[in-house]
Amino acid sequence: MFRITTGCAALLCAAGLLLSPRMHAQEMAVPASTENDLTGNPFLEQLLNEQAEGEQSALLERFDEWLQNPLPLASARLADITALPFLTRAEARRVRAIARDSVSVRDPALACRLIDSVLAGDADRIALLHLCTRLREAPDVSRGYTVALRSRLQQEDEPRAGFLDGRYPGSRLRLQQRLRAQVGEAAGPQLDAAVLIEKDPGEIALTDHLAGYVSVRDVGPLRRAVLGDFAITAGQGLVFWQAFGLAKGGEAVRVGRAPDLLSPYSSATEGFGASGAAVQLGGDFLDAVVFYSRRGRDASIDSETGTAGAFSIDGLHRSESEQARRGSVDEQMAGGHVGTRLPAFGGMLGIGTSAQGTRYSVPSEPRTPFGFRGDEAWVLGADAAWNGDRLSLFGEAAWAHTHVPAFIAGMEAELTPRVSAALILRRYHERFVSLQGAAFGERDGVQNEEGAYIGLRLRPARGVKINAWMDIYRFPNRTYFVHLPSSGVEGMCAAEFTIARGTVLRLRAGHVRKDQTVAAVDDLGRDIRPITRRLQSSVRAELQHEAKNGTRARLRAEYAQTTWEAFLAPGDGMLLSADLRVKPHRTLSLLGRLTAYGTDSYDARLYQFEHDVRGVMQNVVMYGDGLRAYLLAQWEPLPRIVLGLRYALTVQDGVRSMSSGADEIAGDRIGKVSLQLDAEW
Repeated sequence: MFRITTGCAALLCAAGLLLSPRMHAQEMAVPASTENDLTGNPFLEQLLNEQAEGEQSALLERFDEWLQNPLPLASARLADITALPFLTRAEARRVRAIARDSVSVRDPALACRLIDSVLAGDADRIALLHLCTRLREAPDVSRGYTVALRSRLQQEDEPRAGFLDGRYPGSRLRLQQRLRAQVGEAAGPQLDAAVLIEKDPGEIALTDHLAGYVSVRDVGPLRRAVLGDFAITAGQGLVFWQAFGLAKGGEAVRVGRAPDLLSPYSSATEGFGASGAAVQLGGDFLDAVVFYSRRGRDASIDSETGTAGAFSIDGLHRSESEQARRGSVDEQMAGGHVGTRLPAFGGMLGIGTSAQGTRYSVPSEPRTPFGFRGDEAWVLGADAAWNGDRLSLFGEAAWAHTHVPAFIAGMEAELTPRVSAALILRRYHERFVSLQGAAFGERDGVQNEEGAYIGLRLRPARGVKINAWMDIYRFPNRTYFVHLPSSGVEGMCAAEFTIARGTVLRLRAGHVRKDQTVAAVDDLGRDIRPITRRLQSSVRAELQHEAKNGTRARLRAEYAQTTWEAFLAPGDGMLLSADLRVKPHRTLSLLGRLTAYGTDSYDARLYQFEHDVRGVMQNVVMYGDGLRAYLLAQWEPLPRIVLGLRYALTVQDGVRSMSSGADEIAGDRIGKVSLQLDAEW
């Protein structure tokens, strides 16, 4: 416990720094829109927290694209502005209207202030808006060409067991190289290309993962054509959703999906997206996309039956068994989407249809009760959305090759300038199979779930924001982990108070009640697998202050308690952390965090997002007693040249080893270094 005590003392010192008179004597911070990167933006952390693990890198990749090519608000389509994940549909419409108004031509500074006012002084979202958009493209500026290089190296400072005994034959380095090029005018036809190669620790080949594309866009009716890797999104995700999607989180009323239809894909996340050729055509009132994809999927093949189990998406090819399943199943996929938009009932009505079919070289026979079986699958869907000034309605229904349906319907409404609400109803049949779908829900995938979600956002006073939501859901049939129908309820309330200019207090309380199978022993000493109810409550408090010179301090405390209605003992966990970001020079930014944590068990574990080099964020799980610290440096020695260096360290109290199996680490500490170069010409 000595390390925990030391950590707590350090955190109290950080709290003193945060609240010291000297800090407050400085001039208060201007809104975070003066930032020149995404490092430390709390709203971005919240957005990433709403994504599934494989979707976080896709979201960061999109932000990279917006940073490189800010969206021109005056000329962009409404669908493109709505796709910005930090705007609601109503906010996107108002932002676009201001950017297209004549005032933006006469007085651009006033237009920018009016656009900022749409976000009601939310400095973190305003910062993202300023980074990812611009008012308009300068008509006399030609971009010519842009080339962007990213080179990343990561390695842990202690070897895992698999490297010591030869189970992982490759080096301990994680390497990634990505090159992007863009040719064309800022507001006109463009040619884009990218190539990415990556090697995970333990893999032999430097090009174990290879991704890339060539894309042409904005040539007459051709919105985009892609040859290589791409992602398809349409409707609300019942048929297509191969990129990031918003889910339950801190922004209670931003729940409807805003599809891009077709977007190139060069992420290091393996197992997502498609690979082949795709074309999107469109005009003011019509969009159509068709595609064909063929790629190898990782799966274990049963030597007796010749069938494949569930597809693996971790992309790891280290051990012999992992190498054997690499690309063992050939996947061919084709499909498309057609949609139209028409003015109706004082708003814009969009209607679309989607179709997707897939064929595999090896039939599947998974262990999950309602997983995909066979070698062919298809799904058809129809979606509709109506967007007005203060009300948005959306929904989608789909029919699978298993001859069962799924549907989702919802609304986002601005009831008053200070009150907004959202509602989603969903029902996914247990035998519904959509291999490329990922709609709103409690679990990944679109299957065996029904539920109702309601969210509320309040602005009761200047500088006060409240988000609250509740989701009631049920799994009508058994799942892989629970052998009977089960249900759950989840809710959260988050409040933010601007105490003074640059000083913000955030409070959050959450509660989850869910049925779960547990391992227990009955009165006769027999091992049993009963179902009981798991209850978890958590509270979090966070205080942040930012000075005008860019110095920012943040202190967080979090407590979680887990109890069971039967069989298992309760447990709790606590976390204290302090962040400090300083900018000793306009070209140098330093961000550090120290976290002390303690939990009774793994079931009482806590999670915390951490910033890494650009394009990487980690959702770190913490359990037991320990300390977690990292320091990140971002240096821009020359314009458009950025070097990132990070070292993270975990020290656990009272343990002789960490992890298990081939990933076991001898000792009570593990560190990791990240080094990255970003260059743009």
